[in-house]
Amino acid sequence: MNRKIAKGLAALTIVVVFVAGAFFSAALASVCFKHEHDSSGPGGTCAACAQMTTISGNLLKLMSVALVGVALGLGCLTAASSALRAAPLHGFHLGLVRLKTRMNN
Repeated sequence: MNRKIAKGLAALTIVVVFVAGAFFSAALASVCFKHEHDSSGPGGTCAACAQMTTISGNLLKLMSVALVGVALGLGCLTAASSALRAAPLHGFHLGLVRLKTRMNN
């Protein structure tokens, strides 16, 4: 395997693990948050529960927007890459021998 590809895959794996860990930690914290409920929060609710719900909700919104953006970006790059492979640019791939032959004719 090419060293450059291996580095790219390693970086992508690290990012995916980090995002998955952040996503699951926010979901787990909002579900398993153990504390004593009080009624000092907004509207007589528990202040700690309201804060955890807000934080995990914002985190999940940000991650969903980021994941959609990454998916769209990768889709566009894949489409552009396949389009460039399908129609090679002959004017830019001239070797020295071919260029000299064209200049002599």
